[in-house]
Amino acid sequence: MTLEDLLDIAHDRDGFRLFFDCYRAAQNGAPLAHQDALPMRQLAKIMSHLTLLEQESPEQLIYRIAGDTVIERLQFNPTGTNFLDLLPSDQRDEAVAGHQTMLTHPCGFYMVYESEFENGSRAIIETITLPLRKTAGAEPKLFLSYHAHHSTTGIAEINSGTVLAINRLKTEYADIGCGEPDEKLLNSSSNTATAAA
Repeated sequence: MTLEDLLDIAHDRDGFRLFFDCYRAAQNGAPLAHQDALPMRQLAKIMSHLTLLEQESPEQLIYRIAGDTVIERLQFNPTGTNFLDLLPSDQRDEAVAGHQTMLTHPCGFYMVYESEFENGSRAIIETITLPLRKTAGAEPKLFLSYHAHHSTTGIAEINSGTVLAINRLKTEYADIGCGEPDEKLLNSSSNTATAAA
């Protein structure tokens, strides 16, 4: 699925369009965008909906940036937290594989999912995650995500704190200029949860 295809199904088309435009500007003809080339003045319009993860190791996907809207929804600032710790335990291995797929075959990942938050509320969120290099020559290990609130779904009967992607409703890999991921990569990552918020 191309980024243009995602615009056709996205709930927040305007936010997704701006996010894609900023990413493409920072690709500069390369497969992956460079963080230092992102048009920050343009990106500032949606900064409150963004997160940036850094892969310190396959099992350590650390929040480096979380926008104000994301923090408000989570009811805490996740900066410094391992993203995998916020997922249901049975999804963590798949999330590791999904992030590796984004780096191994440069591609994005789109997901619509339900999460539960600290106050017990549940909501459906729509997220697109795209891989980044810090600079042109750097190893790719960053994941920039745009998160849009889709709808509130209610209150949990038993609140277990913040758990992201309790229910995955739709998942798609996104072609960022390198084609679709290889079938073997897709099978190894099982269309898993990626950078939810």
